[in-house]
Amino acid sequence: MKTFRLSAAAIMAMLMLCLISVQHLAAQTYTVDTIPYRPYAYTGGHTILVRQDDIFSQSIPLGFNFTFYGNSYTQILIGANGHLSFTVSNAGTYDQWMLDGSALPSTTLPTNSIFPAYRDIDNTNIGTVSYQLQGTAPNRIFVASWDSIPLYGSIHSVNSVACRDSSLSTFQVALYEGCNTIEVYIHHSPSDTGWNAGRGIIGIVDAAGTNAVTVPGHNDVAWTENDKAWSFHLSGTSPCIRSSAGQDQTICVNYPATMQATGTGTWSASPSNPAPVTIVDPSDPHTVVSGLTAIGGYLMTWATPVDTSHVFLYVAACSDSVWPGDADFNGLVNNDDLLPIGLGYDSTGPARPVQGIVWSAAAGIPWAQDFAGYTPPVNYRYADCNGDGTIDGGDMSAIYANYSLLHFKTNGPAPHRNNIPTLYAQASVDSLHPGDSLIVHFMLADATIPATDIYGISFTYNFDPALVDSTATSMSYASSWLGGSDKISLTKILHSSGEIQTAVTRITHTGLSGYGVIGSASFRVRPGLSSQTLSTLVNSGYISDIHAVTPASTPLTFNTGADTTYIAVSPLGMRDISAATVSLRPNPAHDRVTISADAAISEVSVSDAMGQKVMESTAVNDHTFTINTAAYSSGIYFVQVKTSNGSTGVSKLVVERGE
Repeated sequence: MKTFRLSAAAIMAMLMLCLISVQHLAAQTYTVDTIPYRPYAYTGGHTILVRQDDIFSQSIPLGFNFTFYGNSYTQILIGANGHLSFTVSNAGTYDQWMLDGSALPSTTLPTNSIFPAYRDIDNTNIGTVSYQLQGTAPNRIFVASWDSIPLYGSIHSVNSVACRDSSLSTFQVALYEGCNTIEVYIHHSPSDTGWNAGRGIIGIVDAAGTNAVTVPGHNDVAWTENDKAWSFHLSGTSPCIRSSAGQDQTICVNYPATMQATGTGTWSASPSNPAPVTIVDPSDPHTVVSGLTAIGGYLMTWATPVDTSHVFLYVAACSDSVWPGDADFNGLVNNDDLLPIGLGYDSTGPARPVQGIVWSAAAGIPWAQDFAGYTPPVNYRYADCNGDGTIDGGDMSAIYANYSLLHFKTNGPAPHRNNIPTLYAQASVDSLHPGDSLIVHFMLADATIPATDIYGISFTYNFDPALVDSTATSMSYASSWLGGSDKISLTKILHSSGEIQTAVTRITHTGLSGYGVIGSASFRVRPGLSSQTLSTLVNSGYISDIHAVTPASTPLTFNTGADTTYIAVSPLGMRDISAATVSLRPNPAHDRVTISADAAISEVSVSDAMGQKVMESTAVNDHTFTINTAAYSSGIYFVQVKTSNGSTGVSKLVVERGE
């Protein structure tokens, strides 16, 4: 048996090598960070995998040395299902599509790989896979892109049987020379649980399948992303600093543009621009460009030692100024303006050059869409009330800030029309005393004639401000069959004119059909009301100015319904402790109504909303009494009943006349 003896120096050298190896392995860990979404062009360069599915490309030269988990590579494979592999021996072989919940790290999933948006996509019918090399040494970038590719099983796929989402995946990955940073850009990557459980991966894994880093919430589970980006870089190091000229801009003619770039470089303008431009400070990455006096596209270039970026300034005429809050472009800001916001919710378009909600004319750039249900059609730009380029709940602030108190109030409920649903108010009680609270439910349609495909509705509820406590009035859509968190609402209470102007709209771009409560208002009768001559005061509440739309912005028509309450008043402020129970059937009535009481009826009288008696009968001596209402006009009436035991009851009667 041979024995080997090592000197102390040799042992120390071996320990140093081990230490260096451990330090090297420790250095090969990665950090993932969210970065701004500034993708390279998704098209251009070299097109590969044309009309091919589930396959790796042939070996592709990177153009530089790229270090990945401690190993240096000069070639790479691009997989049809959205990932890169450094195992070039798999060139032209099967690219696995199955995802079964085996999250990274895993040896059952592809190893030695980068997954920008790995899921089962299908390039057989449509879509493009490409790569390109940008920049110059030592700052080159290898970019691989998957553009407009459907999920397998969707309508655009070779086998359109499984997936319901027909949207197309567009994403890319960029590898940076020198710093070895990996950037992932996703314009759209949908998830559809109809196939592969909707799973996908954004991450990286080493050659052994034992070390991996993934974007949280994106590791072999269902997810969908839009316009997001991440950077993978070695832990303890900074990612590459990429120069960028920012995003393209659309502005109005004769407005200046503020350029937004990163890095150190110089701005220049193309000589072929529609008009000469002035760059305030070409070396300032955030410079201002003016002289955009002609309509058209202007090309600006930001050149740095690292790369060269371009940005287009699209100059539009911008006719028809936007007035913040006037979303339906009719010259008045009110509750009706919520409906276009709901119809266009989450839509994006050109931001206004001057954003904000100050009530003044602002040049607005036309969007691609119109609300076709309006006459004439209304462009989406008006619903972007704050001008930030997105229609969402933030635009409601402009409506509140610029809400007009001018309102042309009607004289009462509109005539009833047959076979049309009704929006009506239903009071919680018929008879009140000073200081009492009242809930008014707003009922949209009924089981006989339900509302169909409704998306949003605005209306005004009219009440008597002399009878209502202005400090205790509110409106809520918490209980509504129009939806829960998938709707937005707006309410403006105008006590001086006795109006609740309100609106509610869905934001999902899908309508609902049904009937029942869509919202409720809470009131309180003014304390201390009294009268020297009248035993009751009348609070006649009714609905007016209904505007409703379908998801396609098509107008819907509804009848308006009224509801009226008695307010019992006495000089002493005492409540009547002897009240008869009275019911009316049917109510609303057309030709006749039957009155029922809990005791024999001795007297019946009917008064209109102005307090004028239209009918009176005595000595009835029965628990029921029928009134012929065929000659009554449409409106609100009050039926007062006295019974044989001396009690008195009052109930409201609504008479409707068909047109």
